[in-house]
Amino acid sequence: MAHKEGIVKENIMLKVDNRSIQNSEIHPLSHYEVLKVLKFIDPFHKPYTAVRFYTGIRAGKIDGLKWCDYKDTCYMP
Repeated sequence: MAHKEGIVKENIMLKVDNRSIQNSEIHPLSHYEVLKVLKFIDPFHKPYTAVRFYTGIRAGKIDGLKWCDYKDTCYMP
């Protein structure tokens, strides 16, 4: 800002080196591996876990769902 305002003549930010960012490789589970995990999960948690695996939905979003959002019927008064 000081350089933009003309208070400082030299832009000292040109002397700063940017950090290099290394992208990590992501190795998601295969469909077979997901099925294997779901096979051994408690039946109560299976719908929740399946939705998490297949949609990639974040925790805050999925925690806002109701049980009927996992099943095909919802009671609507």
